[in-house]
Amino acid sequence: MIKTTKPFELIYFSVFPTRTEEGMIYNFIAVDDYSKFTFITGIEHDITPELLSKHIDILMHHKDFKKPAKSKFTIMIQYEQDVNIESKVLDVIKPFNGELVFNQIEVVKHTLPVIKAFNEFTNK
Repeated sequence: MIKTTKPFELIYFSVFPTRTEEGMIYNFIAVDDYSKFTFITGIEHDITPELLSKHIDILMHHKDFKKPAKSKFTIMIQYEQDVNIESKVLDVIKPFNGELVFNQIEVVKHTLPVIKAFNEFTNK
């Protein structure tokens, strides 16, 4: 496991479904390992490698994603390793000095509290 010593060294990126009257939507979130700061990059009606990379790109340009320019960081995503996902995500994060790790168990463990809080809030 990666041990972080400052913000934005390790980001857990997750997608979770929410049922609405119009059908299923997918929430794209990122959680910083060190600070637990949570980014919500948006919602979509589908999950595709293109949409995943779109939301990671949104994170890279988010005003609060203040990673020092030359610092490396890792994005951990919850999917099984997939060449199509890997190439699309790496195209987005490489220019920012980012690395990619696939680890469903760790991502779920670190994003589940946010997802539970979201579901509790929306079910009130």
